[in-house]
Amino acid sequence: MPLRRILLSPLSLLYHAAVGLRSAAYQRGLVETHSLPGQVISIGNIEVGGTGKSPMVIAAAAFLRDCGHQPAILTRGYGCGLSRQDSMALLGSRILLMPSDDRSYRPDEAMMQAEALGTVPVVVGARRHEAAQRFLNETGHRPTHWLLDDGFQHRRLRRDLDIVLIDRDFKLGRDALLPAGRLREPLSALNRAHVIVLTRGELSQLDAKTQTKLRDLGKPMFGAPFVSMPPKAASSNAKSLAAHQRPGLVTGIARPQRVIDDLHSIGISPHATRLFRDHQHVVLDSSLIASCDALITTAKDWHRDRPVFEACKLPIYVINVRPDLSAAQLSNILGSVL
Repeated sequence: MPLRRILLSPLSLLYHAAVGLRSAAYQRGLVETHSLPGQVISIGNIEVGGTGKSPMVIAAAAFLRDCGHQPAILTRGYGCGLSRQDSMALLGSRILLMPSDDRSYRPDEAMMQAEALGTVPVVVGARRHEAAQRFLNETGHRPTHWLLDDGFQHRRLRRDLDIVLIDRDFKLGRDALLPAGRLREPLSALNRAHVIVLTRGELSQLDAKTQTKLRDLGKPMFGAPFVSMPPKAASSNAKSLAAHQRPGLVTGIARPQRVIDDLHSIGISPHATRLFRDHQHVVLDSSLIASCDALITTAKDWHRDRPVFEACKLPIYVINVRPDLSAAQLSNILGSVL
């Protein structure tokens, strides 16, 4: 066992106890919960970051919209600076509902989702029920479905469908609860899930022990392989990535190695890389700019730090991934709320 995990294990035991007390409080009705008009669908996980929640939320919202429903996304806006009491809403590239303090915020995942979907509102606020109520009161929108992004632990809002994402690399017994490991909750929390989706792969890619444990839960399970899209020109001076000999990679996401692997899978090897923590603002140093003739980043990074990227004057290209799911597969996953 790594030394770091040994040293942090006592804190993980305390965290485990706190999670257990919180869960018991919800089960016994000691914590007030809220409802929203319409169906509420939570898409979350039990690990910290990197399981593909945002692409799955986008896919589910697009499917619901294309079926004639009127979905909206509810997201926390982690790391954007918006106060817990405040909220905002986006629609495509415009701000549909301004924050109360009238300041400018760049909630990276929310902006990515809003631009990808165009016609689906994205409501941002840590207190999601209050954010949704403000949205209903001030915009006149009446969503038929609310997609709760990263909502498995957000139990103050009642939901009709709990979808839990598990990464293809997940292995039973290889991780621990925070802070020693990556788990937000013990595996027993999966009993609350209605549907389990394995992201970035098929169920057969899990080791036998993990497959057996998950199947014993008796939940519907689906595999969702992800497809890497060719980097798309983002800045006004970007034409064709093929014209560049020294593209660099800059990103601040939970699992940056995934982006590097995705680029390699489509035949692109970054000339240089700058990797930052998840949601961290990127820094483009002079040596990177001098050594590269273009930069590749993710949609999340681009929306969070667009002014920084544009200021460097290099052509910018954005790489995206999406779940490779047919309409029939999404219908099966979302079946109980259609």
